[in-house]
Amino acid sequence: MDPMVEIQPELENHALREKHAEAQPVDTVMATMKSTLKHTSDAIEPAFRLERQHHFLTAIAGSSVKLNFVLVAILAASVVLNCGLGWVAVHPDRQYFATDNGRLFPLVPLSRPYQKSADVIQFGKDTLTRSFTLDFLNWRQQLEDLRPSYTRDGFAQFIDNLEKMGILDMVKGRRMNMSASVGTGVLTKDGVENGVFLWDLEMPIEIRLEGQTQHLPPQHFNAHLRIVRIPTLDNIQGIGAARLVTDPA
Repeated sequence: MDPMVEIQPELENHALREKHAEAQPVDTVMATMKSTLKHTSDAIEPAFRLERQHHFLTAIAGSSVKLNFVLVAILAASVVLNCGLGWVAVHPDRQYFATDNGRLFPLVPLSRPYQKSADVIQFGKDTLTRSFTLDFLNWRQQLEDLRPSYTRDGFAQFIDNLEKMGILDMVKGRRMNMSASVGTGVLTKDGVENGVFLWDLEMPIEIRLEGQTQHLPPQHFNAHLRIVRIPTLDNIQGIGAARLVTDPA
């Protein structure tokens, strides 16, 4: 056998042994490093866990403080509301009503207007129109229907003026019919006088008297009408004509 052939395997085995001998310390070092890293990780993990718990508890504490502020605000609002409701319960806003044939009427102080100015002007215009619209057949009933639109003294003064002007005599004696056209009213004064709210109105009015055989020329007047507050039990509208004065236009 060739001596070179026998030497070659031995050299290869020796090289393998040397390689194995060199590799073994590297594995040992790696194992040592892994062990060291594991111990380091085991030592650091609790610290991280404690830090996370600390942040969590801090967040909960902050939320609790904010929630307490909100609850205090709600409690304060509840106390104020309860005090307000208690005051209202002790001091109620009383409203008084009168009754007539099953109907309820609010009792409003006479010093308060109760009606808007535009409604008062319309009331005055309607009252004037009805006051000077009479026919010889139904004049008594027409005047009686007109009574609630006046105060007691105002109605008596109105009837007295009709007689002084001779209008009632023409309607009754000459069997004439009276009609009227009322223009746009103007509010000249409003306010409280002697504890009663009043409105002074001025309106142009045209009065016509016509009979079966006689027709009188139209007469033009300026009507000065005072309307005052009256109890709603006397008139559901709470207002009535207290004075009517006419002068030639």
